[in-house]
Amino acid sequence: MLCRASAAARGAAAVAAAGARSTPARLSHGARHAPASGAASTSAASFIERARHEGGAALVGAFTCRDDRFDAAFRDMVVDAMDPRAGEARCSFVVTPALANSWGTLHGGAVATLVDILGTLALVAKDKDKAGVSVEINVSYVGPARLGERVVAVGQVLKLGRTMGFTAVELVADGGDGKEPRLVAVGRHTKAFPAS
Repeated sequence: MLCRASAAARGAAAVAAAGARSTPARLSHGARHAPASGAASTSAASFIERARHEGGAALVGAFTCRDDRFDAAFRDMVVDAMDPRAGEARCSFVVTPALANSWGTLHGGAVATLVDILGTLALVAKDKDKAGVSVEINVSYVGPARLGERVVAVGQVLKLGRTMGFTAVELVADGGDGKEPRLVAVGRHTKAFPAS
């Protein structure tokens, strides 16, 4: 289970310390490192469709999105790790103007979308056929992530059942320039798995 600012903060700290993308020890088993390129990956398939056909591990690297879907604003996000054993996914991105509110910080709607995406990524890391449909989502906004800041987001499966899945998500601004990582938001995402 995620503790406040735990997995995401460790991930952000590890990335900041290494100066490049790296996988913290918690996500190392069964996870792959992201490629050096963070180039966008737009395709005819959504990340859910791609996971279903290729498995969750295939999502590591540039985030797969469609230009005509809700997640297109995250085309520059990178999926850093997918851990099927722990049911965890870790992503990172830089806050761009497309993701910012009028205060120059990460928009609350973008954060809620990330809770949706990361909760789903964590579920498909554990079982590629369990993307589900959202039943409930909540977000607690703890602090800002400013334009240009790098954010690390970690999603974890809390429980995966036959008909429902429960996830927790944390977003942490990595601070940069030797600053301590800061908790941005925490969220929960519950999904149902309709009968096929």
